[in-house]
Amino acid sequence: MPHQLHQVRSEKQILSHFLFTNKIADYATLKVLLLQPSSPLLSAYINSFLKDDDSQKYLDVLLHYYDSHNLLPHLLLSLASFEIKSTNICNPLFRGNTLFSRIYSLYLTEYCSFFLTETSKALLNFLSAIHYDDKINNQEDISVIITTYFSLISDSFKYIPQELLWVLHCIYQKVLISRGKSDAMISINTLFFLRYLFIPFKETPSLFKIIQSQISSIFLHLQTVEHNEQTKPIVDLIDCILNKIYCITSPHSTHPKMFDSSSDNELLFILRSNKDLILSNYEGDPCDLSSLFSQHKTSTVPINSHSDK
Repeated sequence: MPHQLHQVRSEKQILSHFLFTNKIADYATLKVLLLQPSSPLLSAYINSFLKDDDSQKYLDVLLHYYDSHNLLPHLLLSLASFEIKSTNICNPLFRGNTLFSRIYSLYLTEYCSFFLTETSKALLNFLSAIHYDDKINNQEDISVIITTYFSLISDSFKYIPQELLWVLHCIYQKVLISRGKSDAMISINTLFFLRYLFIPFKETPSLFKIIQSQISSIFLHLQTVEHNEQTKPIVDLIDCILNKIYCITSPHSTHPKMFDSSSDNELLFILRSNKDLILSNYEGDPCDLSSLFSQHKTSTVPINSHSDK
């Protein structure tokens, strides 16, 4: 009897080790498939689950996976690549409520808010303290406000997240190759200024227009703008921002997280439970997915909400 018990335990240990090894291999395969350039698996997931209004749980699972692997910048870059490829050359990029724009906004809120707190929000707090009236455009007041704002930005350069700079750098390069420098600059203006730095100024529409005209107009015509006492602070500021974007080489994470296998399990469960749908939208070689879908690898995994990510 003791010998039989020992044999049963050994068999259980072997089975447990096999299942664990198999699961680790699945995790590695999933990561490779999702991180390859223009990932067909990511594209299939998007086309299968994220085109409908009722897609939040699938979006949450995707975000949870990339976030738990410290790969949100890579997800943003993949989505930006899809948008660049699918957008008509005559239409502007990164406008409207696209999937990239939604996830980019969530990412900025979650991980890039401190720079806003030290700059745009700090300026609004200052204006609130002096009872600034957005409906009254006093030129002298505006001049002081703009100078103060530039000073806040210059003093807070160190708080611009390195990951964000890397994302912008890679997007700039992709748009530069596919559309040229003008569209590449417009894209950075949209993503860094309009969708990030200027967002708090929507509370003050008049000031928003003034600041936008002061910065964006020069940013988009940097090579031809006349350099004088009035434009020099803006040009210097823009040069500093662009140098940071141009020179970044890697997405150094400032918020590394511990690996969370539940994110892999949730995503694998969705993929395997919807095998036929995924394959119908998969534009790569179906053999790439054979190891994930082999032997009916399905298990009951609860899909939790991760909308806070």
